[in-house]
This record gives sequence, structure tokens and C-alpha cells, in this order.
Amino acid sequence: MTDDHIDAAAFHGRVVLITGGTGGIGLATARLLPGGDAHVIITGRDDARLGRAAEQLRASGGDGSRLLAVRADAASLPDLDRLTLLIRERHGRLDGVFANAGVGVFQRGDEVTEKDFDHTVDVNLKGVFFTIQKALPLLDADETLHLHRLARPPRAARPGTPSHDALRVLLAWSAPRAAVTPAESGSTPSRR
Repeated sequence: MTDDHIDAAAFHGRVVLITGGTGGIGLATARLLPGGDAHVIITGRDDARLGRAAEQLRASGGDGSRLLAVRADAASLPDLDRLTLLIRERHGRLDGVFANAGVGVFQRGDEVTEKDFDHTVDVNLKGVFFTIQKALPLLDADETLHLHRLARPPRAARPGTPSHDALRVLLAWSAPRAAVTPAESGSTPSRR
């Protein structure tokens, strides 16, 4: 598998969650999976965008019955609880998680408000952390496909992105630590 290609056949019959699946990298990733007959669950906060994304994915091939589009906000723990319950009831497991939901507040540092900063942290940090945490009980440590949100620290300060860049640095540092499967850490996931 190369950086710009996903071998859809490797996902045959797998259950994959993609948060932030209504556009950008999330939707592009979801487009690659239906051809391999994966069970794809996409999430988004906006019903209209979620509906359009689901229509596009169903039109792009594969078995449309294997697609589940769920309105869920990655920054909302009740939404994540509802999402994981729905996945447990529908599929009983997850084989991969792409915690992709994210937002960016693009302003100069002296213009970023506490509300802007809190929203960015809630979605980009808290959302990624709790998406993975809530998914752990559904993941089989021996069979899990590893999909991670790729967060690279910025190479240089960029105008208008101070809070976004700070979180990218934190995610780039923490992602490898969060990627350790329960089997690698010597623990087992809690089955609540």
C-alpha cells in the first residue's frame, strides 16, 4: 500500500469508522473503501452534508447497504456513546478507526477568542482522543486494521493558524502513543 492508495481488497468485509466523513480527507478515504466491500460508517455534524456524502458514496460503487451515515459530533461524548452503541448493535465490532473529524480557526493569534480555541481543542484533540477511547471496546486487538489521523507538525509558523498548529504539534506527538493496541500494551480493552 502506498501513501496515495488504499488496497480496497484488504478491507473486504471489514468494519471501518471514519469520523468527519462528509468532506475532505474523510470523504476521499471513504470513497476508496466501498469498492472493497467494506462496511463503512461515516459521521458528520451537518445533516445536509452527511446526506450528500452518503449519496456520493453510494453512487461511487460497492454495496450501498454496507454504508452507514450517522449524524455525530466528535466533540460530543453523548454523540460518541450513541455512535459506538449503534456500531455494536449493527456490527458487533470495529476493524478500523480513522479519527479524522477536525476544524480549523484561521485567524491571527491576537484575534483567536477563547471560544474559538475551545472549539478547536474540543473537536481536534478531545474528539480524536474520545473517538479512539469509545471505539476500543469494539476493536479486536489481534485483528484491527490501523488507521490513524495523520497529524504532522507544521514546518514553520503559518499566519492565521496558531491554535490549529499548536494542536497539530500535540497530535503528532501523542498519535504514536495512542496507536498502541491493547495487546501491545499488555492490557485488554474494557468491555463495558
